Amino acid sequence: HGKPRIFSLIAPLLYVHATAGNVQDTRIQFERVSEEFGMVPNTVCWNIMLTAYMNNDDLDGVVSTFDEMLAKGAKPDSYSFGILMGMCANRGDIDNVLRLLVLLKENRVQITSALLDPIVEAYCNNQLFDLAEQVAEACLDLDVKGSLVRMWNVLLWNHAFRIDLEAVSRIRSRMEAVGIQPD
Repeated sequence: HGKPRIFSLIAPLLYVHATAGNVQDTRIQFERVSEEFGMVPNTVCWNIMLTAYMNNDDLDGVVSTFDEMLAKGAKPDSYSFGILMGMCANRGDIDNVLRLLVLLKENRVQITSALLDPIVEAYCNNQLFDLAEQVAEACLDLDVKGSLVRMWNVLLWNHAFRIDLEAVSRIRSRMEAVGIQPD
């Protein structure tokens, strides 16, 4: 059928390897986009490359690919930032989660609830539950796209894991009071 001319045909070539965390094969397919197909990788292609590193649990690879993305003039989107923020939050790296939030604003990327969840998660991963709850409470007043359920579930899970039944009950009652239905 010849060389693909649209990204919707290229993305599956990348994604099949990225979902398995196979960075090397994802990179091979990524390089084909420009070298063989004569197209400039778009944000979706870059995000799939970031996903490969994320699924390989390679934060350094995610960061260097993100930097490469910026250097090549590709515009990161909420998914790009979400990958970075999620990986930092998993490691409890509050400072970088907050730095990425600032960078996200500078790049005029729409802030969604999924981009606020990592803040709550990072605080929880550092045992700073009061701050995590304050962030979740503050998010109730924001007009952001997406559901707030995940961040409240993160609070519930962390308190449940510590067997703090009083905190679980308090969080669950607060969710009910503000109309957040647990999933």
